[in-house]
Amino acid sequence: MHNRVLLSEPHVTIKYDVLTEILHVEWTGEQTEATVRDGCDKILKHVVSTRASKVFNDNSLVTGNWSDAAQWGAKVWFPAMYKAGVKYFAWLLSPEIYSQLSTKETLKHDINGIIILSFEERASAENWLLVM
Repeated sequence: MHNRVLLSEPHVTIKYDVLTEILHVEWTGEQTEATVRDGCDKILKHVVSTRASKVFNDNSLVTGNWSDAAQWGAKVWFPAMYKAGVKYFAWLLSPEIYSQLSTKETLKHDINGIIILSFEERASAENWLLVM
């Protein structure tokens, strides 16, 4: 990959692969509503600046329950991502059950416009984005 690091913070790292035009997001550690909202705002900013239509969202290193941000993500953030041009969103799940439940809470809402698939394996998520 030819990743360009756009942001590196304790809870989230954002990279852009200039060859595949995929925005790679890696969340780390315990997430709260505040860290999720802050990270999501930064992702949106970089979607706009790179014009990325594909996002690889890696939650494999996330712990804890961040479900307090789930409805906001579904009702506010994903529609903003769609308006910014995101078409495909690959979500790599955390192996931690509480984080998985938070993801499921987000995805149970009707999110129009973006095709979002969740994955348990990194290679499957990356391959899916490459063929889209």
